[in-house]
Amino acid sequence: MQKCSNCSSQFKRKNIIKSVWLRSYSPILCENCNTQHYFNVSTRLICGLSIGAPIFILHGLFHYGYYILLVYILWLVLVIYLTPSFARVHIKAGDEE
Repeated sequence: MQKCSNCSSQFKRKNIIKSVWLRSYSPILCENCNTQHYFNVSTRLICGLSIGAPIFILHGLFHYGYYILLVYILWLVLVIYLTPSFARVHIKAGDEE
């Protein structure tokens, strides 16, 4: 899980998940030093592909009905839970103190 670039305090899992999935990649504010951290493009790409790619993969299996829907929902829960593991943040060049 990511840490603050200034003070090395670890971000909380719930703050990362809220920032990515509920607030559309809004910056994370460090609770210790109040530094804003922004999500890298790679995080946005991984999140987008992890949500969109299974739809194309499972497209041919829609004749199984609700079973595929259940599998996809479980996949979404797993991706959301693991987001703090692969999410990477940075400080913008002008924001450093």
